[in-house]
Formats: sequence, C-alpha cells, structure tokens
Amino acid sequence: MDSIEEIDLSRNKVEHIGRQAFNLASHNANAELKILLAHNSLTSASFEVDFIELNNNSNNAQQHLSLDLSHNSIEELKEAVFKPILSRNELLTLDLTGNKVTCHNTAWLSKEENSKLVHRIKGITC
Repeated sequence: MDSIEEIDLSRNKVEHIGRQAFNLASHNANAELKILLAHNSLTSASFEVDFIELNNNSNNAQQHLSLDLSHNSIEELKEAVFKPILSRNELLTLDLTGNKVTCHNTAWLSKEENSKLVHRIKGITC
C-alpha cells in the first residue's frame, strides 16, 4: 500500500448521499482510502444505490476502503445499497458505531451466505 487518503465530511449535517457521490473508479487501488461521514444526519434512507463506485480495473485490484458512518441515525442497512459494495470489495470495512443497526432489522446479514460480510462491519449487534 502506497499511502492513506482521507475524505472527511464528518460533522457537516450531511443528510443524503447520492448515486456515485464517491466515484472511485479511477482511484489508485494501492492507496488506502478513508471516507469519514461520522456525526452527520444520515439515516437508513439517506443512501442511494451505487453511492460508491469502486475501482474495477482489469487486474481486479481491490480498493482498501474504510467507510465511517458512526454516530448517525442509521437503523438498518438496505440490502440493495450495501450488499453490492460489501460483496464486490473484500477489503472494505464499515463502522456503524453509535447507530442502532442490528442483524434483526437488517435480516439479509443474518443469512449464511452473508456471514463473512458481518465481520467487516464494526458496531453492529448480531
């Protein structure tokens, strides 16, 4: 890994994350990227499908990505939004500390086929 890069939008009263808000398709796959969205006004409905466009280059390099959504008002992770980004990138980690997300209200994470995804999510109660 060459470097660590950071996009810090914490404490900005962010309420919505639109489609391709974070377009990482041409981002250096050798750099670790941290997207910090902690302490905003984000809810379960705040995220559009494909809000992160990942680097899908020809040699299948995985993007080292840390997504900090801690201390918002998120109660569930919508499968159509979060499963694709977690499934496509095994190096992506998600921090939900300080939210009220559980496996009970995010049932798709309780399925056996998704068990490896849960281990990359910090702050979820299962």
